[in-house]
Amino acid sequence: MRPPIGPAWVLAFDCDRGLAVRDVKPIWIAVALFAVVAVFFLLTRVSEKVAPVPVALWVAIQPEGEDVARVGPVELPAGTGFRLHAVMEAETFRGGRIYYTEAKRLDLLGEPVSSELLRPWSGRLEARILWFTVEGSTPFRQVPLDEELTAPRFQGIFQPDWGRAWSVIGDVRPTVENFLPGADQVRRTKRFGTQRFQVRIELFRRKKDLTPELRLASWGSEELPGRAAEFPAVTAVLPGVLEAPSRIFGLQQLELESGSQSASTGKQLVSWTDELIAFSRIAVLGKWLTAQGVSWEDLAWEAVELGVSPAAAQPGDLLRVGRRVVWLLEDRGAAGLDDEDWCLDLERGARVERLGDVFVGEGLVDWARAPGLRRGT
Repeated sequence: MRPPIGPAWVLAFDCDRGLAVRDVKPIWIAVALFAVVAVFFLLTRVSEKVAPVPVALWVAIQPEGEDVARVGPVELPAGTGFRLHAVMEAETFRGGRIYYTEAKRLDLLGEPVSSELLRPWSGRLEARILWFTVEGSTPFRQVPLDEELTAPRFQGIFQPDWGRAWSVIGDVRPTVENFLPGADQVRRTKRFGTQRFQVRIELFRRKKDLTPELRLASWGSEELPGRAAEFPAVTAVLPGVLEAPSRIFGLQQLELESGSQSASTGKQLVSWTDELIAFSRIAVLGKWLTAQGVSWEDLAWEAVELGVSPAAAQPGDLLRVGRRVVWLLEDRGAAGLDDEDWCLDLERGARVERLGDVFVGEGLVDWARAPGLRRGT
């Protein structure tokens, strides 16, 4: 039997005739459609009401070879790779907490988080990720004698090359390095220094929307230096005698003008150097001498000529001309000390330099063997 021609029909079961086609009034179709749409919107509203609400954002750091991502400072050997994970904390409708992240295991400010509370983002909104480093506002600042010593200022610097993923490969390289001569050479060394990180997330209802429904940001420049002890940061250090000067690379340098300064000012600079907030050259040199178990007066200096120097020079040794003091980093030329060797220089911001660019022209250079190396440690 052909279906009847009319505005609507359905396949129905008749007790007498069995399966047959029946007419259906258009009004009932409209009612049915309205009911479906109403149920859909009702379920959508209900799901929105019970969906977890984002309340905080964190950066977790996962070193290469480890399975736990940590929110907080992490210290690594120089050259060790690491990943940064965005972690969005959300409150459930029952008052609990869950964490959207790609990390499989998480430690939040020293507290382990159950793996059952971790899950990848699956919300109804599109999440767009922005990664930042948090660095000193300037690599070097000299403080005049008549100026009060104030805490260093920080700024967030967007890192577009890192991508927009929930998990990215991190780097301790300071942004200022992009503008320094010889930066390509420096990138070939093992990465060392201190870098802090921030992530921001924007949640959009539709891809074409220009304004997000919600913005979240992890700790940034406003939390420094107050939260320096908890702030997500990586400190990559060189081994042995180069540990003290290598850890302050990437930090702002604060130096006082020549003249008398109060004891409290000097103590503040030492404290900031210890906390990796900023550094001063004298404070770093003092930490290095303490680690070697000697005083400045104990160092045995020998006048040498670059290119005709003893072959016994090793990384960690000191070289100076006048007040300019550097640490030998790597022998890049012939055996012994020459212009092509690299050093750690703290003259106006921490840099890796060629000896020939630090000590220009002819003349003798004072050389002191690192005491720790002389003792065979």
